[in-house]
Amino acid sequence: MWSAFQVSRFLCAHDRARFLVAGTGPSQEEMQRTFAAHGLTDRLHLVGVLGQKELAGAYQANETVVLMPLPPQQNFSGGRPWKGGETIASELSSLSQNRSRPRARILGWICVWLLRLQWATWHSEVEGLERLDERIARGKRTLLTFWHGKYLPLYALLQGRAACVFTSRSFRGEVIAEICRRFGYTCVQIPDDARHRSLDLLRQALVTHRMGGIAVDGPLGPYHVVKHMPIQLASELSFALLPVSVASRRKWVLTQRWDRMEVPRPFTRVYLVIGGALEVPPDLTRGAVEPWGRRLHDALEALDRQAEEKVRVPPQRIQLAKDDNARSLLQWAKKGRNSLS
Repeated sequence: MWSAFQVSRFLCAHDRARFLVAGTGPSQEEMQRTFAAHGLTDRLHLVGVLGQKELAGAYQANETVVLMPLPPQQNFSGGRPWKGGETIASELSSLSQNRSRPRARILGWICVWLLRLQWATWHSEVEGLERLDERIARGKRTLLTFWHGKYLPLYALLQGRAACVFTSRSFRGEVIAEICRRFGYTCVQIPDDARHRSLDLLRQALVTHRMGGIAVDGPLGPYHVVKHMPIQLASELSFALLPVSVASRRKWVLTQRWDRMEVPRPFTRVYLVIGGALEVPPDLTRGAVEPWGRRLHDALEALDRQAEEKVRVPPQRIQLAKDDNARSLLQWAKKGRNSLS
């Protein structure tokens, strides 16, 4: 069993690691003191006693889980006996991820390979990325929001920033999960038969994440209609909504799909823009969710127009630099002729 000192040393050596403890016990105060002494208080999460569904969400949300054998008088569940890791595994809710099928993994790998090749040819420009990076550096809870038809280039353009991405538990979802894994994101697959309780499942998954990403008109539309779910999540879990859009000068548009997915062509100009954060107040009533949905819709549409305008305008900075160089060369030649005469 690791001591609090050993865990704190591990966290000091791994900047992105966090430590979540479910349950209570006599060593809790010692753990808090040790983490505070190392300046790690914000990376220790003591969630107390969890019920079955909450415990399942905690297991699913963490990349590494350590199961500790406990004596009969101690347990995580407020009175239920500890039954061992294999029993807990059988009790996990449908939020837990299944291992991708081989065909989905292969297809996901092919998609990643093709996307990386295209990404290497793009002339990419980014606006507002400092807003996202500042929130990440400060540990602020952030939910990246975008249209479903715009998500494909975001895998590459935002690579290196840990985020929890949501998709359905289906073959398509398994492919997306494989793409997310290879680009460094965490992916949570929501069962197709869980529509009536999908908000609860998403809430459980975001408990231990500081950043998430969600297509606000997904998974099945209608096109560019903001669902209430992201607004409710942001309000209940104190997440700020950060609207994101991307546009490309030359692209394929899959018009047969409901989301009209956009795929940037190779060697094209791609522009990513991140807007200002929308700080949703806590405990929104149902009547107050709709106005915030309109605000998010308007913010995304404005970013769409901004990104599209940027990719249509030829890069003036390069032309101006060439003009300045030519002007300097002419002046130098003129001076040379005057000195000779």
